[in-house]
Amino acid sequence: MRIKIKLRNILERKAPAFWCDFLSNVISWFNGLQWIRIQRIRKIIKDKPLILAIETISACNARCIFCAYPTMKRKHEVMPMSIFEKIIKEYSQMGGGALSLTPVMGDPLLDPEFLQRFKILESYQNINQISFTTNGIALHKFTDEQVQYILSQIFVIQFSIGGLDEETYQHLYQVDKFQEVMGSVFRVIRLKKDNTLKVHIILAFRTNNSNFEHDYAQKLKELRQQGVWISHIATYNNYGGEIKTEEVRIKKNRISVKKLSCALPLLHAHAYSNGKITNCGCVDANGNGLVIGDDSQETIGQAWGGEKRRRIINSFSQGKPPQLCQDCNAYRSSTFLGADIFRKVGRQNYLPFKFYLNFFGG
Repeated sequence: MRIKIKLRNILERKAPAFWCDFLSNVISWFNGLQWIRIQRIRKIIKDKPLILAIETISACNARCIFCAYPTMKRKHEVMPMSIFEKIIKEYSQMGGGALSLTPVMGDPLLDPEFLQRFKILESYQNINQISFTTNGIALHKFTDEQVQYILSQIFVIQFSIGGLDEETYQHLYQVDKFQEVMGSVFRVIRLKKDNTLKVHIILAFRTNNSNFEHDYAQKLKELRQQGVWISHIATYNNYGGEIKTEEVRIKKNRISVKKLSCALPLLHAHAYSNGKITNCGCVDANGNGLVIGDDSQETIGQAWGGEKRRRIINSFSQGKPPQLCQDCNAYRSSTFLGADIFRKVGRQNYLPFKFYLNFFGG
């Protein structure tokens, strides 16, 4: 898998667009040979998302230069508990499954009702594999007992970290919080060990250094020995063309013809803090391009099976995907559903850990 990712990154940076199109078609054809797996996943996601994400707060305490948050035009707000409970109930009625508390924009630990959300989730046995990504800056406001409780309720916690030195961190995240973040990481590791918890810990490093894993091999080895998983990126998505900075390497949008539907809107939906629902929380930072519904007026199920979402899915084959999708460099064709990370995905509401480590994140 790592070799494939490195090869894809090299091609995205250096190969001409027509070669990328050709190689993409070859890869799509290879994946397309796994039609049985693809059709099985399509049946699973016909009536509900493979994973639902809920943004309980749209505020952050970092201003990462590779993120659309600093220019986000949406209001910074906390999702009312009434909307949260309604969405959770509807998702459970759809069959439940995996749930992410990672905001489209923001950090979940800033949510003043974060602990109470878990109390509500405890009532829904078919909503499982709860996960979230955080920068870890605000973990200090929780007691050890509270952090232990959170860790006992989740499947994955992912820390987004700007490298392994203070200078890199401050440059990329625009806050001087490296020591606090690493303290949060080791605190979570300790609480997991002391309480024999099953939660998976991912350290998702973001740098400008393509040789990061080589240069910091010993430190990363020591971290892995603590039982954590490591991921790293040095090239970044563009949030549908929103990110234009030259301070980080933005992946080029090499796929010029996107005829097959993107896998992201096929697989998941993301509820904003105001209750509106987007079909792609990875790109639609401002909620003005891929919104498929509003939970104040309809259910998650109605939005998932509704006309707005059908138009988004069908727009690719019609050669007219939404502008955000045309400009997006995170596109993956629907044949990606045949990839190995979906091999163990079944109807029993279980996603293999590899799905989080190599695709969705926390």
